[in-house]
Amino acid sequence: MLLSTTLSYAQIKNVKIFGNCIICQKKIDSAGYIKKISTVKWNIDSKMAILVYDSTKTNTSEILTRIANAGYDSENQIAPQTVYNNLMECCKYVRMVETLHATSSQNAT
Repeated sequence: MLLSTTLSYAQIKNVKIFGNCIICQKKIDSAGYIKKISTVKWNIDSKMAILVYDSTKTNTSEILTRIANAGYDSENQIAPQTVYNNLMECCKYVRMVETLHATSSQNAT
């Protein structure tokens, strides 16, 4: 059920979330879902997620925090390293943090 069809205060946001596979998709969608409050639909190819939520009960930051706590970085939230480390190998994506660190290390030499 899309909340936007039933609630006048529904918010819809598009957010980039990093992941790789169908397992990632299920975990991301599940982490962002709260019955009658929020839904997330993540696209494997584009890495974009559509967040639809009741703005009187949650917000984008709370949803992305739940997704980060499942191990998935977004443009606005970074998953805890220990949680990311526990992802299945197929789910381990190149992290923005790793990319930034590698770039700054190369620039330092």
